[in-house]
Amino acid sequence: MSVSPARLAALEVVGRVRTRGAYAHETLDAVLRERSLSEADSALATRLGYGVVQCLGTLDEALSRYVRRPDTTDPEVMDVLRMAAYELLFARTPQRAVVHQAVEAARIVSPRSAGFANAVLRRLAEDARDFPWGNPDQDDAALARAFAHPEWLVRLLVSEHGRQTTLEMLRANSSPAPLYLAHNP
Repeated sequence: MSVSPARLAALEVVGRVRTRGAYAHETLDAVLRERSLSEADSALATRLGYGVVQCLGTLDEALSRYVRRPDTTDPEVMDVLRMAAYELLFARTPQRAVVHQAVEAARIVSPRSAGFANAVLRRLAEDARDFPWGNPDQDDAALARAFAHPEWLVRLLVSEHGRQTTLEMLRANSSPAPLYLAHNP
């Protein structure tokens, strides 16, 4: 089985954002125009591309538990791992599918990294059940991880607004924006 077109498109978006400092929405639009994806694949590529960019700090924190030297790991392989981590931790995609697709993607970007990606992602998949690795009701770091926000910001919000209001704010901030249509005659 090969890597899904949606995942390859999302991986390209993440890579372009990382290497060029490009805006995610412009990059995604360009990648989707370049590829002939089905509606479902375009939707998945959008979710994965935006999700990885939005949750980058949390994904890197999670991966640092399993990758000894992330700064020396091939950046394209790290992009594959980030995308898989997003699917495991936030999208709740079935683990076998995520690991298989990510190993195949790692094999494409760096053939010798497939075993490494497999080992890292199997360990992450085991621990994903316990994500955010703490009790968000009591632990600011776990609350920050659960909603992919910086811990310093969560601490500040909790101190100024209390835990319940902060939880509502983080939940609202992490939810997709509603779709509005305007008729302009």
